[in-house]
Amino acid sequence: MTDFISPVILNRIPQYIQDQYPDYVQFLTDYIQFLERDEGFLGILESWRHNMEPSNNVDPYIDKILADCGMYLQRPITVPKSTLLFFLRDFMLSRGSAQSFNMLFQLLFGVNCSVDYPRDRMLWLSSASYGETDYIYTKTDVWYGTTAYQFIVDNIASYGGTATGSNSGVVASIQDIQVIGYNGGYYLQIQILKPLQEFLSNDLITINVNGTTINEPILPIAVLEVVSAGSGYAIDDKVIVDGTLITGRMNVDYVTKGGITGLSVVDGGCGYSVGANITANTGTFGSGFSGYVTAVDDLGSITAVQIDTEGYNYNTLPSLRVNQTTTAACVADIQPNSTQIGQISSVRTIVPYLGFTNTSDLTVRVISSTGSGATFSVTMGTRFTTNAWVDQKGFVGYNTVVQDSYKYQTFSYRLLSPINPSLYQDVVNDLLHPAGFVKTFCVTIEGSGATTLTPTAGFALVQPIVIIDYSTTVTYALSDFSILSQVAPNNLVVNIDQIGTQAALVTADRVEIVWQSSGMYSSGTSQDDENGTDIDNTEGL
Repeated sequence: MTDFISPVILNRIPQYIQDQYPDYVQFLTDYIQFLERDEGFLGILESWRHNMEPSNNVDPYIDKILADCGMYLQRPITVPKSTLLFFLRDFMLSRGSAQSFNMLFQLLFGVNCSVDYPRDRMLWLSSASYGETDYIYTKTDVWYGTTAYQFIVDNIASYGGTATGSNSGVVASIQDIQVIGYNGGYYLQIQILKPLQEFLSNDLITINVNGTTINEPILPIAVLEVVSAGSGYAIDDKVIVDGTLITGRMNVDYVTKGGITGLSVVDGGCGYSVGANITANTGTFGSGFSGYVTAVDDLGSITAVQIDTEGYNYNTLPSLRVNQTTTAACVADIQPNSTQIGQISSVRTIVPYLGFTNTSDLTVRVISSTGSGATFSVTMGTRFTTNAWVDQKGFVGYNTVVQDSYKYQTFSYRLLSPINPSLYQDVVNDLLHPAGFVKTFCVTIEGSGATTLTPTAGFALVQPIVIIDYSTTVTYALSDFSILSQVAPNNLVVNIDQIGTQAALVTADRVEIVWQSSGMYSSGTSQDDENGTDIDNTEGL
């Protein structure tokens, strides 16, 4: 007997549980020791694994072992019983996991099963994750269009991969690869996990996916540093880098705030007198500025002004007014200026400028209607980092189903497979269903053509809810499909190839049709789905 749990169970129980609930700890320890006895569940499994021989494949003996281990399978299975028994311990110890459900469906039906959790569609405020995503970029001059190149692009999501720098020796794990076109050519945007060191600008990147490799030169990234901040700029003013192979997009990210440091008389107006107050209009978040008129001519036209207090916290130059009544045709135009407001602190790269040999070949300019004087230095980088929400959990309007204390709650799950639930409900309940969870079903239909849909006994067809999965998941009514016939009230024949006349609709790769569990809810119980359609509560599909 090996691999017992009881010797290490105390190390797996938190100390405060051991201190506050000693009876529970004693029960758990005794129960596991009971299971490990020779005649116990774990003991049977361990003994079988240690005494298995290919020559011992005697069906009655194997059937007895399977029965003792809880595998009462009253149907043919898709693998030899000896193979099942060999992996039975791993299966039993993983019960309740998505892998165990998939193993059971492969065993019984030879198809895959997936598990999802309705709680992932619930509204959890302020629960999204924020983080960094890192990219490197390479050319595709050498390998574009080859078999190896296409294999890597098509299979990176399935196998993952690595990127290795020829000169730096840096190795990074690849998460995704996107092919992006520019000026009639293509380059690769490679999402990586942040490496411990940086790639070099002269690296030849070896991309390896499941043993298939290609080598492409890295594309240097233009990285800007502010040398002179200038003044008068506004957030989101465009920053242009000229001279790169691939054009990107940069904006002014942050500018300083401050007070008004100078005044210019553009039009002195008429009818003003010395000492008239000059104030700033609100709306630019700053406050505190004041000035006054120091000189006028014979017609009352302002010729000189003076700042009394500069004010503070203005993010853009405010408009000014002279607080003295005059005719509309004689209103003075006093313009502020500042060496404090609108100094560029940082630049945000939205899409990087890529591909150049020397930084001296590049020029930087800012497109601004009010700012001037900023200068930048350019350095050569190899990794581009974005900071953004990793997911949208908790975003209002996205995955925001309200808890219903049944399907949409923390302890519920949904099985998705092409198998009628009536064929596996009992065995799932006996072998895998986690106690305390609510279980729902979804029948998925892969492919196309006319298909007869028959609900599980005790289930009724709910109309109209059909989910079409292709590039995105969209919900349409059943009337968007070509319904060939309906047999009795609960059998429906749908031609998946013919999906309405709406231009936005395409042939579905997958269809989900909802059935309601009879008698589970009182008459008239219903809820709205995320698109506002009134549908019945669903127990299974």
